[in-house]
Amino acid sequence: MLYRMRLGLLTLMAVLACGFSTAHAATFQGDMEEFTGADLIGRAVFEQVGNDVKVTLSTIQEPGHTNTGDWGGFWFNISDDSLLAGLSVVGADITAFDFSGSVNSVGSANNNLNGGGSPGAMDAGIAFGQPGGSGGLLDMTMFTLSHPDGLTLSLFDGQTIAGRLQTVGPAPNGGGDSSKIVGLVDIPEPGTLSLMGLAVVGLMRRR
Repeated sequence: MLYRMRLGLLTLMAVLACGFSTAHAATFQGDMEEFTGADLIGRAVFEQVGNDVKVTLSTIQEPGHTNTGDWGGFWFNISDDSLLAGLSVVGADITAFDFSGSVNSVGSANNNLNGGGSPGAMDAGIAFGQPGGSGGLLDMTMFTLSHPDGLTLSLFDGQTIAGRLQTVGPAPNGGGDSSKIVGLVDIPEPGTLSLMGLAVVGLMRRR
């Protein structure tokens, strides 16, 4: 009976470790808050898809932060600038992009990162849709980044990301404000799994 219990606990721990490791390696996210303009929380989820990186942008509503908006632009830094020259992007809502290594505005002069608290020019910028939600409120969009040599999530870990949104206001329809947001991306450490492993080992010893 004791042997079976230990075997079951070890199997459970292995399954949990495998699941956590897969999630840890395959996706992570970065949240952005306004550095100028109306209150807004934007989220960028990065996902490893083969040798490419898929990015999904959305607005997040939570208590005290209920606004949504129309994505006009997204900027990001990458840890290896030598990859910028070979970088390519595909996405249904993309209208312009600039991977020159020093990007403040993209698509139009008004689609920029100007304002107090701005992160300044960044490595790359992507423009989406029609300004001000004239083509419909684009509160979520996605695109895929590729490179001939392949891309990994580690290239974006710890890097600054930023966004420009118009038609900002209460979800789900937005309003008449605008916002520019900034944040950092971070791959989480597997601390939860370590604590779980210690708990299982302790239980086995008590048995």
